[in-house]
Amino acid sequence: MRALIAHDATLTPAGRWIYSDAAAREIFAQLRFDLPKRDPDTDKPEKTFRLMRKSEAGWTWGKPKGLLPLYRLPDVLARQEK
Repeated sequence: MRALIAHDATLTPAGRWIYSDAAAREIFAQLRFDLPKRDPDTDKPEKTFRLMRKSEAGWTWGKPKGLLPLYRLPDVLARQEK
């Protein structure tokens, strides 16, 4: 996910969730960034989310084409088989 550095070197992902297709191939990732600005009521950092998709060159910013798979889809399918 080195594309993050090109996007904004000052932000580091605070969370990352990988979404895979039914064959367990990584399709895209959702990343959470805590922003420097803080919520005045809770004193927690404000946050934003960004998507990265797999491409031939590696990870790139943006939503993948087509329908998005469920989070942890391979695990969901495996439970159905039991």
